[in-house]
Parts: sequence; structure tokens; C-alpha cells
Amino acid sequence: MKRPYPHILLFFAIAVGLLACSSRRQNTANALPEELQREAEAASLRAITALRTTTEAIDWDALLFLDFLNRKFGHLKLNLDPLQRADDTQDVFFRIADSAAEISTEELSTYTKGANSLIVRALYCPDHPLPDDFLEQIDAVASKGHYHLTHAVLALQWAWEKGCLSSRKLRAYWHRLIPELVAEANQARLATDLAMEIVSFLYYIGAGDRVHHEWIEAIVKAQRSDGLWSSKPGGATVNFHSSTLALWSLLEAVEPNSKSVAMIVGGHDGTAFD
Repeated sequence: MKRPYPHILLFFAIAVGLLACSSRRQNTANALPEELQREAEAASLRAITALRTTTEAIDWDALLFLDFLNRKFGHLKLNLDPLQRADDTQDVFFRIADSAAEISTEELSTYTKGANSLIVRALYCPDHPLPDDFLEQIDAVASKGHYHLTHAVLALQWAWEKGCLSSRKLRAYWHRLIPELVAEANQARLATDLAMEIVSFLYYIGAGDRVHHEWIEAIVKAQRSDGLWSSKPGGATVNFHSSTLALWSLLEAVEPNSKSVAMIVGGHDGTAFD
């Protein structure tokens, strides 16, 4: 039996190494510098303390995000019940935290166009199949940029978590939309609500390696003295949606090896890159 040529063995070893590195891309390629790591950890702890002790009413969407962060990171120990404290007018989104939540066909039929309609449609599939033009609507909404883009990204990830979109199709979208998210973040003012939504969503979909360290540094610097954030640096009032996105971004940055957890209870864990 002939021995394999050395250059073939070398090629095979390199290929295996590249595959292994690729699977660890998000976990190792974007580790924070030591000083920024310490600052981000301290900022996240201040935020968690502020959220544990606040007496203000927290917005329904922030509550649902915080419920997800509790499940993902485990150590937050935030005593928040999104299903009891959220605004009843937004109960269509309770499905995020309660897999038994339902929507009638009649109510769902009112969600026909726009970013929020795509999110709701994704949230309730496969019980209610996605419309035939779901991906066409995604393209139209994402092309508008800003929050339209981030909400289109959220709808795609949710559709995948619910098993209504294949990993192959989702990866094809990510190859196109991730550069658009990065470009949008570069254009947005650092540490604004939109910029922090982009950062947290990049981590969420498995593209944390595309997050710039200066974005994390800006979030740390924008933290208020009370431990929370405004919708833009120097803002006069606390914004719980922005504060939750900021905390999410910091936790992802300081714990790059945290497990990928579905935002929707009962959904598929992981990302389309796994």
C-alpha cells in the first residue's frame, strides 16, 4: 500500500484546522482588550443592579428581551415576569416567553405589511404558515435600512428558530444583510438605540466577530450614573429598551463563549452558522 504524499497530508491538516477555527470564529476572534473587558464587565454589573432595584415601569419589549437574557446568561437573577408586567396591548408578543400563547386567524390576518407584521408572522409560524411572499416582504423592508433592517433581521431569525426557514436560506440572507448591518452601525451615532440594537442583533445571529471594539467602548462610556442608558448619549431620561440592548451587547462582549439560546421559548437554539 502506498503511503500518502506528504503534501496531501499537510493540505488535509490545514483544512481541518481552518474548519475548527471557523467554528470558533465568534468565540475567539473578537475578544476584548483586557482593560475594555474589565470596564464592560463593571458596566454590565452596574446595569444589572439598576434593573434589579428600579421602581419604574419597564417597557414590554424590554421585559421580553430581559427574559431572554435571563435564560441565556443565567446569572442575572432579574425578578421580572414579562407576562404579568408587560402592556396588555402588546400581548401578541407574549409568544416570545410563553409557547402556549396563541393568536386567532382573524387577528393574524390584520398583520399584512411592514416590519412588525413580519415579526408577528414569524413568531406564530408554523402554526400559521408564513405568507407566500414573506421573503419578498423581507427584502422590501430591509432595503429601507435603520430599524426596518433590524426588524427584518429579527423576523428572519425568528422564522428560523420556529423551523419555518432553512439554515441554508438564512445563511444566504446573512451573507448579504450582515455587511448592511455593519455599514448601518458605522453610519449611526455610537451608543444610540439603533446602534445598540444592531450590535446586540449581530451577536444574536452569530456574527459577533463583526462587532467593533469601539462600539462596545462607546456603550460603556454612554452609561448613565444610575447604571442605565438613554436612547442617545447624554439623553435626559432613562430608556429601558436602550438599556436592555446595551446590557445585552455588553454581556455578549464579555462572555463570548456563552451558549446560543433561542429568544423564542421552545424555538431552536443556536444560529444558522452552527
